[in-house]
Amino acid sequence: MLKRTLKSVGALAVVAGLALSGNVNASELTDLNILAQADEKRGALMGVNWKLDVTASEGNSTLDVTARNEDFLAVYEKPDNQRDEKILERGQNMWFIKPGVRNPVPISPRQKLLGAASYGDIASQRWTSDYTVSNRSDGVVDGKSVYVFILKGNDHATYESLRLYVSMDTLAAVKSEMMTADGKLLKTATYAYGNMAPGRTGNTPMISEMVITDANGGTTTLTYSKPTFSNVSADSFALSNVMGN
Repeated sequence: MLKRTLKSVGALAVVAGLALSGNVNASELTDLNILAQADEKRGALMGVNWKLDVTASEGNSTLDVTARNEDFLAVYEKPDNQRDEKILERGQNMWFIKPGVRNPVPISPRQKLLGAASYGDIASQRWTSDYTVSNRSDGVVDGKSVYVFILKGNDHATYESLRLYVSMDTLAAVKSEMMTADGKLLKTATYAYGNMAPGRTGNTPMISEMVITDANGGTTTLTYSKPTFSNVSADSFALSNVMGN
């Protein structure tokens, strides 16, 4: 059941890293600034909630997702045979929780990578904290200027190496390539930003779709509903509380 669940969900939730803060002046665009802005557009510091629809060859799913900083909780709504199953991540720990089962099942780093769109692709891919910059250059994607980062994963990173393309105009990630340490391409992801969130200097684009293509050409699409924002309590992600709900 756990292996099937890990594969069918694709990827869960959003990565929430930094407060929504609007644009950064060009003179302040360090590597960390750029990556922080890119992370920001996939989550929110104080708390975010949205529906996540996963469309994959292995089956479709709908989840209700709440995220805060590096924590998230995803509750299955569909399919019916997985309703109320939960995936909880607290810091670097992740569990699968099944209704009626007393003990949560820890999800190992290896299990996070199961499926064309893994839990780790979303839940554990925090570009500012899980990776260090090996190189940054300028490039072009679909006719638009981008920063091209070569990122090296730390002990908590999902992948050993990552090539990340960030729009110079919006500071949103438009594409990422997940690789092994020797540069073998494992997956490619593209991102769309049809949602908006309030920032200190105006509305900030937020992720609305992520399409992941694996090495065999198979695709998985994650569609994010319009998000709502609130001050989510840290207690919402306490394992004992989640088990009790």
